Amino acid sequence: THTHTHTLCKGHRIAPTLVLKYHRILWLSQLCRTRGAGQITAQAIWEMTTFHKGSGPYGRAMSTAQECGWVATQGWWGWKVPGRQEPLLLYGDKNTIKHEVREQPRSQMLDS
Repeated sequence: THTHTHTLCKGHRIAPTLVLKYHRILWLSQLCRTRGAGQITAQAIWEMTTFHKGSGPYGRAMSTAQECGWVATQGWWGWKVPGRQEPLLLYGDKNTIKHEVREQPRSQMLDS
């Protein structure tokens, strides 16, 4: 059978059902690396205890990471990722983050 995939970039493909998860978490990663109002707003939302989780781009990205089994360990930018010893820092190396974001939803899908 032919499996349909979505090309993320040259040499990297992902199932269409995982594309949205990939882009949401990468959006959060980009927010971590871009100084300014976006980071300040994200930190303010993180510090609120009563914000509506899952709403807006930040809430959807956070919910997506949690759905993938990620647990925030160092604010909204550091995550314990299943199968990974050290925390994944979203402001870290872009290629490492992209790899983890591709692999986690894929392995989660294969495990279920």
